[in-house]
Amino acid sequence: AASTGATKNKILFSFFWSIFSLVTTIQCDVDLFSAACGGDAGKTARSLAAVSGFMGVLGLFVNQIGGKLSDSIGRKPLFLLGPIVNTLCNFANFKVGSRSLPLLIATKTLRLTFNTFSGSTMSTAALMDITTPTEMAQMGARMQCSAGIAVILGPYAEVFIMNRIGGNVASRAFGVTSAMYLVQLLLMLVALPETLLPAKRRSL
Repeated sequence: AASTGATKNKILFSFFWSIFSLVTTIQCDVDLFSAACGGDAGKTARSLAAVSGFMGVLGLFVNQIGGKLSDSIGRKPLFLLGPIVNTLCNFANFKVGSRSLPLLIATKTLRLTFNTFSGSTMSTAALMDITTPTEMAQMGARMQCSAGIAVILGPYAEVFIMNRIGGNVASRAFGVTSAMYLVQLLLMLVALPETLLPAKRRSL
């Protein structure tokens, strides 16, 4: 029971950290998109709207395929996918900055899609592996609470970062969050156990 409780807390922390890391660049996203669009507010809004559309289409496939894959190979490899994709995308934004609008659209789409998949979909699936329906309802409430806290704290953390680094502060914030995702990846590799036992896995 103690081991299961610790695993639940680790999953909740991973869920919180994925959202916190994502929203820590929410203002920088707008700054970089605006710069890439030459300050054109209409073009910036259309570009961000395009991200939402692309995410909806890509997320449909990622969640379906990734969910089936996790039922076969286990949850942990798919948990790791989100931090890996976000680290690479954030590092690309850090290096390129606002010089490429297509890159910004592509990386934001990938970041949102895989953050949602690994952070939310896999967290829910992993918790369902080790909880009863009643416990899962309680865990769902805790997830919503932690998500709310992450959304509130993220922008404050972003301002703190941007006020303390020089140069292109918007792009440098992506460098910091790349490091945050790397920390999450290492912690998950070392500390997060697999929740789907081999006997319960399904053939592809």
